[in-house]
Amino acid sequence: MSGFLLMKGRGIIVEPLKSGGLLENISDSDFNRFMSMISLSPKEYREKMRLPIYKVDPYETFNPNPLVHWPVVEIDKNKWVVPIFPYLLRRGTEQAFYDVIAYKGREFSAFLGHVFEEYADLMLSTLGAEYEIIKARTYLRDGQKCDICDRIIIKNGEAVLIECKTKRLGLKTKFTADEELLRGDLTDIGKEDDKGNIVHAIRQVHRNEKDIRVNCQGLEDLNKKITGKMYPIVLTLDPYFLQTEDT
Repeated sequence: MSGFLLMKGRGIIVEPLKSGGLLENISDSDFNRFMSMISLSPKEYREKMRLPIYKVDPYETFNPNPLVHWPVVEIDKNKWVVPIFPYLLRRGTEQAFYDVIAYKGREFSAFLGHVFEEYADLMLSTLGAEYEIIKARTYLRDGQKCDICDRIIIKNGEAVLIECKTKRLGLKTKFTADEELLRGDLTDIGKEDDKGNIVHAIRQVHRNEKDIRVNCQGLEDLNKKITGKMYPIVLTLDPYFLQTEDT
């Protein structure tokens, strides 16, 4: 199987992934612990469905469902069913993110942020030699230190300003589309120390564009190289369907 590994000490490791002797390395207790983490009995599933959070239209795609967290139903000893198979795949990928973020919080977010930037570099490395990639650095605006966005791509006097953010919408926000929850996930009000939120990123790339134009100290080379349009982009780990003809 092809893919890549994320390692705290070494970042992204791009190499074929091999299963090895899985049966030799996974004990019965490991398997039982894993299955208990992702499965429910039919009785437990019915009890979950009586909770207020799940009492919504079950036919809406993004409404909450216990199977998102527990995609396997144990119908008998050593007999399981997977009612919605894509939920099982999601449980080992996207849902694992929420497990770790709930356990480690900002410690994990900071690490993942560096990995995300490294992943962006891997993608940008496929560009031709005619593209120049500028990495993040500091500059001065009115004597105050500021950060340039994570990456800038320059070609023929035009530039793409990229800011990488690992911030994601909360599961409850996705499920309910609650306006207040959505506002709390996206806003930077009262979050001066939280540079991971989306609004902070939007403000930053907008400031960077203006500061390059006015030739702030430390951006003189960019002012000379970027003579045409600048296209700000916030690169996230979640689909944010905010772009319209008017925005």
